[in-house]
Amino acid sequence: ITKTLFLNHTAEEEEEEEEFTMEAIMKRRQKHKEALAAAEEAKKAAKKAKEEEKKAKIVVKAQKEEWKVGETCLAFWYEDRKFYKAKVRQVSKKKPVKVCCTFMQYGNSVVLEPAQILPEGMEPTKEIRQSAYYLHVEQTKAKKAAVAAKKEKMKQDRMKKRRQRR
Repeated sequence: ITKTLFLNHTAEEEEEEEEFTMEAIMKRRQKHKEALAAAEEAKKAAKKAKEEEKKAKIVVKAQKEEWKVGETCLAFWYEDRKFYKAKVRQVSKKKPVKVCCTFMQYGNSVVLEPAQILPEGMEPTKEIRQSAYYLHVEQTKAKKAAVAAKKEKMKQDRMKKRRQRR
């Protein structure tokens, strides 16, 4: 019986010794790195899901689709995400319809979609403000993408001309 205990004790000592070998340390480090990487990936996935949820904003339908020059309205100003009293200065005839409004108190102008304009006297809700800002962000992204595409096309044209000269 004592022999068995001794053998068990020796086996345990060998396991403890193996845990501090360089190979065992490297394995633990690798497992730890993998656990950290998995946690980081989970965090990124959660962040991405949250961003996708934000992107899935509901765009509130325009309160009034057809605006006429000279009408007073509440126009959205993107910098502070609020609506201010404005007057319709121009309405585009092309689709998608754009409306140019001049703010009455400040004198500056902005080009908006009908969904970003409210009839005078209407109270803007949180959903309407969020929707108007979301439309602004999408318009800005579209403009940046168009500018980048134009620059790329110009670059390609310059390269083509250089090749033709040779």
